[in-house]
Amino acid sequence: DFACRTPDKLQMEGFLLDLARLLETSQPALGDLIDCPEWLQSALLMAQSPGVFFQGPSGLYRAAGRCPEHVARLCRRYLQTTPTKLIERYRMTHAERELRLTQRSVTEIALSCGYSTTAQFHRAFKRYYTRTPLRYRSWMRGG
Repeated sequence: DFACRTPDKLQMEGFLLDLARLLETSQPALGDLIDCPEWLQSALLMAQSPGVFFQGPSGLYRAAGRCPEHVARLCRRYLQTTPTKLIERYRMTHAERELRLTQRSVTEIALSCGYSTTAQFHRAFKRYYTRTPLRYRSWMRGG
């Protein structure tokens, strides 16, 4: 007997939300940065991992292997943003996924994203998602 398990509504909505974010056009895809130096593209990919964004902008600078001023100048030129805002975006994307898909506490998620206090994390998260982390989790779970 082959049993087929159908995903519940919340799982399907989570999948569609992740898919929509992947297709989002508000930020340039790395492949679209034709003139962008390869070292910057590589650093941007690395900066999306918790081990790098945990360190903040300095993690991006280390991944790039270039001085902070040069990285910042090219981020503004090619991405129209600063390294600090870029890292915060990566942190928030990770935090949102953690809140939606895991049972980890808000404090654990905040610390894993590189925030030294939950208050800093709450403010940043609310700027991005218009809800506090716990309200966001509750909202995503239909509560």
